[in-house]
Amino acid sequence: MINVTAASLRRNDRIVLHGDELPYLVDDVVDIPNGRVRVTFSSGDEVEYAAEDKVAVVD
Repeated sequence: MINVTAASLRRNDRIVLHGDELPYLVDDVVDIPNGRVRVTFSSGDEVEYAAEDKVAVVD
């Protein structure tokens, strides 16, 4: 696993939201106001992050 900023996420990245869960597949990443990004997962769930927030990506 590597840590990247939320703003650098791309489609098909697999991120771990909680240490004990399987990774979520990123479907879309959209810049939104106030330096934030909205990440939509293949499950349809959405999470907003500050662009500089670190997230764990499965490499």
